[in-house]
Amino acid sequence: EKDAAAEGGREGEGGAVGAHAFDMVAARPTINKLVGAMACVSSGVVALAAFVIAKCGPSLTSDLAVVAQMRRVLPLMSATLCMHGVTVLLEGLLIAKGDFTLLNKIYTAVVLSIAAMFLGIRGGGGGLLAVWAVYVWYNLSRIVAFVVWGGLLPKVFPDLRNNKPDPVAEAEPVPELALA
Repeated sequence: EKDAAAEGGREGEGGAVGAHAFDMVAARPTINKLVGAMACVSSGVVALAAFVIAKCGPSLTSDLAVVAQMRRVLPLMSATLCMHGVTVLLEGLLIAKGDFTLLNKIYTAVVLSIAAMFLGIRGGGGGLLAVWAVYVWYNLSRIVAFVVWGGLLPKVFPDLRNNKPDPVAEAEPVPELALA
């Protein structure tokens, strides 16, 4: 048997052995660029969807009630579409870290909250607008959980799940150069 640490790898939360530990600090500049790019792509998708629903709705269906309902849910649909790409990206970071235990806990909490919301919708109504509100919660709750417990805000929340401090925040300050 070979020791994963001796081979330069690490054992992930899910029991898998990776070739290298995922270095969140080194990946941060790339992560920031990917989040920005995903936000731009998502904004483009939202703009296209809003245009199609607002201007082309009657060409999609002849039922004016359906067109009116599509226009009513457009703000919630837009919020969901804006968040979805970033949510999937952040989820991918937790997968790259091999933190499947954390993903399991996050999804258990999210599923329980969504089940409760759907029971509320079923019992009290709310219709399509309420269903889209749950979908907004689905994305928003995952973004917050992935960022906070995934260690993406190290200066504010130093990887709360693993109690690992941020090495950048704890690094010794660089001495200033004395210019003569």
